[in-house]
Amino acid sequence: MPTILITGTSRGLGLEFTRQYLKDDWHVIACCRSLATSSNLKSLKGNIEICELDVTDEKQIENLAKKLSTQKLDILLNNAGVGTFEDTLGKTSTTSWVSTFVTNVIGPIHMVEYFRGSLLKGDKKLVVNITSRMGSIEDNQSGQYYAYRTSKAALNMATKNLAVDLKSDNIKAVAIHPGWVKTDMGGQNAPLTVNESVTAIRRTIDTIKPQDTGSFLNYDGSKLPW
Repeated sequence: MPTILITGTSRGLGLEFTRQYLKDDWHVIACCRSLATSSNLKSLKGNIEICELDVTDEKQIENLAKKLSTQKLDILLNNAGVGTFEDTLGKTSTTSWVSTFVTNVIGPIHMVEYFRGSLLKGDKKLVVNITSRMGSIEDNQSGQYYAYRTSKAALNMATKNLAVDLKSDNIKAVAIHPGWVKTDMGGQNAPLTVNESVTAIRRTIDTIKPQDTGSFLNYDGSKLPW
């Protein structure tokens, strides 16, 4: 039975990833920041292991990795993320910016660092970082949103770095944009449902080959401009 670890699973994309992988008989290690607010997660049936994890807390990541060290990991899906869309020029906040970077960039890197051993035991050996097209430098035509944009641009670079550094381990790393999705962050005007986005991302994940490592991909598998 293949195993996937997913962060940020209490709602939105993370919850849907968990639901779909469970339905396909995967062992899912579902990580959420608070068990107290994860009733939707707890209601899911299947081979699920729910773990409380704040990706901004390195010690929590280290402890969870030690606890799960005997398990193999086929996919590490770094889905947890935050975004603020009020930081236009003249209204940026150092506190908000740093907090965004810790969650969106440093957290995923720490996850890979501590779960590298588990990935080495797995068959697929894949790291998927959920990023955003708003992190594209070449594609930026509208500006604004400094913390979110720069954090996702940094995550894209981190993903490329991981692909290079993990190549000798045969561990692949890709960054995937989920599209504009109807979530708490995306809002109800978004064209994609959570189900549509996750279904497409899973199809893309299934097609990833060694030569794709380090890629910045759209949810449908097409390559995005850096």
